[in-house]
Amino acid sequence: MNRIQDIEHRDGYRKIVFEHHWREGFLGEALTIRVSLGGQVSWMEFYSSEHGVVQWCAGEGLRQSHSWEAELTHELAGKDSRFPVYLLNGVASGEVSEQIVGSVLAHRVFAELRPELLTHCHEQGCFQLPTALS
Repeated sequence: MNRIQDIEHRDGYRKIVFEHHWREGFLGEALTIRVSLGGQVSWMEFYSSEHGVVQWCAGEGLRQSHSWEAELTHELAGKDSRFPVYLLNGVASGEVSEQIVGSVLAHRVFAELRPELLTHCHEQGCFQLPTALS
């Protein structure tokens, strides 16, 4: 996983984006972190092409995750398309949220920070951006 962007916004925050591409043009996993100029993390989005998407927000903690529509779901829903479109398939279980977070944080760029980020994912308050990510 590579740090690909560090964007400073006029609104007094910055976004740090990490992406891992499985092949050219195909995003496998990503982590986007929104940080105040004071270094407080207020929002994160975990993206897994295998499991789905989940956001963490200060004051709320992990929000409901959304999984991807699977081919089996597509067939069960009676959709008659030769090439099923993989879209977000509604709210998923807490287990899926854990799979999404786990698959994103499994990358070695987060090896030292994994325990700290996992702890904060299960809390609701803002936290200071770890120095290694600054």
